[in-house]
Amino acid sequence: MENIKHLHIIWEDIFFKKDYICFHATRLKQIIEPVKVKGIIESLNLVKGEYFYRIYGRKAFKLAITNGVINQELSSGWLRMLDAIEFAMDIYHIQFAKKGKAILKKHKELNKEEVKELYDPVISKSDYLKYLAQRLDAEFKLIPVLEFSNNQLEDSFLFRFRNKRGHVLIVWENVKPGRATYVFKYEEARHPDILEKIESFIMSEEYHKKRSLLSGTDRPARIIKQELCFYKKYPHKGFEDFRAEVEYLIGYS
Repeated sequence: MENIKHLHIIWEDIFFKKDYICFHATRLKQIIEPVKVKGIIESLNLVKGEYFYRIYGRKAFKLAITNGVINQELSSGWLRMLDAIEFAMDIYHIQFAKKGKAILKKHKELNKEEVKELYDPVISKSDYLKYLAQRLDAEFKLIPVLEFSNNQLEDSFLFRFRNKRGHVLIVWENVKPGRATYVFKYEEARHPDILEKIESFIMSEEYHKKRSLLSGTDRPARIIKQELCFYKKYPHKGFEDFRAEVEYLIGYS
């Protein structure tokens, strides 16, 4: 029988080389062979402080080790780790490589609860985010999206719901409680196209004052809002008022 050892890996234990995820032995007291993952770049080490430590802190990923080799099938934290690394690639390409719009990951390998767990360190800091995550429709997954605002990247999320009339609702929520909530509404048939447009708008460097644009009434603002199927803005005046607005939105709008 194979000798399987379970270790809890944190980001402090991880570093990157071209096409490889590597592991420091210092804290683990265990040598783990690097894992080849095509597309990994050494420059990911540049965003460890900006992304991994800031978002996840000392969040641990449980990995099963057999004779120094990671058993991916038996490692409950392996897919979560890969998912976090994929999203960090977006941060690197935007902030350091300056490649503009990045490809937003849809977490195809993770179920809804695993995606929520992955981003719980951020979501748990805001009552608004926690409520939206709890209210999340069973058929839709949480979508993390980097908001490019005033030459900085900010964490935000898209929550998708379906109202009583069958329309898809997208609720855009920033991690900063002082930021208003923005809602988009459209018919099911338009979902893939509109979702992509909303993601691109949030990520784009072209629009520096996105929230002001969605609140505007001039012709450029009206055109953008029509393209994105913008529905309504909810200022954060109080959590209970916010919750009532969302309940009405999903139940009766």
